[in-house]
Amino acid sequence: MKTKLFRLFAVMAIAITILSACHPDEPISPIIPPVMAGIVIKPATAISFTAATLNAKVVPHEDGTKVWFTYGAEGLATTVTDTLDVTYSGQDSVDVYLTVTGLQAGTAYVYTAGAKNRAGVSPITSASRFTTYKELVKPGVVVKPVTNVTLTSAKLNAKVKPNEDGTKVWFTYGLKNATATITDTLTVTYSGLDSIDVSLSISGLQVGGEYSFTVGAKNVAGITVTEVAKFATYAVTDYDGNMYHAIKIGDQTWLQENFKGTHFANGDPIPNVTDGTTWAALTTPAYCWYNNDAEIGKVYGGLYNWYVASDSRGLISGWHMPTGMEWSHLGELVDPVPNCSACSQGGPETGIKLMEVGFTHWLYSAMVATNKSGFTALPNGGMGELTRNSGIAEFHELGKSANWWSSDAFGSGAVIAEINANNCEFAYSKIMKFQLGTGIRLMKN
Repeated sequence: MKTKLFRLFAVMAIAITILSACHPDEPISPIIPPVMAGIVIKPATAISFTAATLNAKVVPHEDGTKVWFTYGAEGLATTVTDTLDVTYSGQDSVDVYLTVTGLQAGTAYVYTAGAKNRAGVSPITSASRFTTYKELVKPGVVVKPVTNVTLTSAKLNAKVKPNEDGTKVWFTYGLKNATATITDTLTVTYSGLDSIDVSLSISGLQVGGEYSFTVGAKNVAGITVTEVAKFATYAVTDYDGNMYHAIKIGDQTWLQENFKGTHFANGDPIPNVTDGTTWAALTTPAYCWYNNDAEIGKVYGGLYNWYVASDSRGLISGWHMPTGMEWSHLGELVDPVPNCSACSQGGPETGIKLMEVGFTHWLYSAMVATNKSGFTALPNGGMGELTRNSGIAEFHELGKSANWWSSDAFGSGAVIAEINANNCEFAYSKIMKFQLGTGIRLMKN
């Protein structure tokens, strides 16, 4: 044992002697082990819809320190790791970052940072979280039918999908083809992804005026404005308070709806007769609703015998029962027929230009209606004897034919104007018995 210790001390003495001989004046330096890099996470910056900049702070400690970021959508196992192209050195802290793109809008992401030098891999940082901006969406707006229309007022309606918080809505309206318009912005703002009904009640409008309007909405994403919509205020009321639009066709002005009053213009009541046998024998004024249903009358107007149509008391002041010639002239205005001064009817083109479009009220038609004139003829049918001299009046042709009285009488009958769905021709010289119950469409004096 003593021999082994002696030999160890001897070797150490020789080593020290050799080192002292090589560098007799220099101190002996200790060997320093490498130090791992220090790294901490920092909040993400430059966040947008699909991109963000990930940040960290690193103290390299050793030359050639590598840094990387690992990121992914929150809650998903799939991640991406990107190592920075440069390496770092020194004892000072350095800000490092990675700009990532191709992210999903409105999505939460988490990320960590890591570093590695010759001492090894530093502990991974705690996770940092950020959310990309969601895609901004302009509001959606559609116009709905105008309601509560009167002679001088109306309620404008729309449906708005705000999409973003604080969405503002406004209505812009004015007389058709006029340059001056009024814009009213609603006092409340709207939010959310559900469609919301909005409306604006306006007053002080022109009687019988034709108006156009748009609806606009604005949020942080931008502005949406609807296409131009139209409506018209009513032009006149009857004694019962029923309101009617007016339509100008050439040099004529017509009511746009069939008469539906139950009184003459002076307030005298028009008798309501509901029995078919009594109706067929009448020689005095009377009216009825089709199938004696007042709800049908609200749509198609009433059915009146010629004694109502020809009564001197009139139905609406300033409006009269058209003559056969005025019905004929209407046909010429709607669809001129050359060299046909003696015609008793217009062709199918005339009828379809007078008929309401679609099959809401017409059950069918031989041709596709256009209502190009704006007259809006409805198939109101009639009340009368289906079999000659049967003595019993019956309801017939609702949904199939439109019929109106003229003021022209010949013998025991008077001229009517008619459009039948079977051929769509507009006839204006047909003579029917005074007891027929049919519609009345008035013309302005």
